[in-house]
Amino acid sequence: MRLIEVLPAHDIRAFDNPPMLSTDEKKQYFRVDEALMSLLGGVKEGHNKVGLLLQYGYFKASGRFYTQNTFRGEDIQFVEKIVGVGVEDVARRYVDRTR
Repeated sequence: MRLIEVLPAHDIRAFDNPPMLSTDEKKQYFRVDEALMSLLGGVKEGHNKVGLLLQYGYFKASGRFYTQNTFRGEDIQFVEKIVGVGVEDVARRYVDRTR
C-alpha cells in the first residue's frame, strides 16, 4: 500500500527547523526580561544559557521546541551577545537533558 504524502519534503524541513527570524524579530523573541534574567542567572555553563534562551525565543516565535542540532548559527551568535558569553559549538554541547 502506498503511503499518503501529507507534506512535501521542503515543508517537513521547514516544520522541523526553527523559524528564520529577521533582526527585529530576534530582538523581540530573544529579549531578556527580569524573570528570564533570574532564570539565566541560575544556569552555570555559557552554552546552557545560550541554549535556554534560544529555546525560549524559538518557542515564543513558533510554539515549538527544537533539537540543538537545528539551532541557526546566526541566532546562536545573536544570543551569545545578549548573554555575554562566547561559546564554541553550542549545538554540540547543549544537550537535551538541559532543557
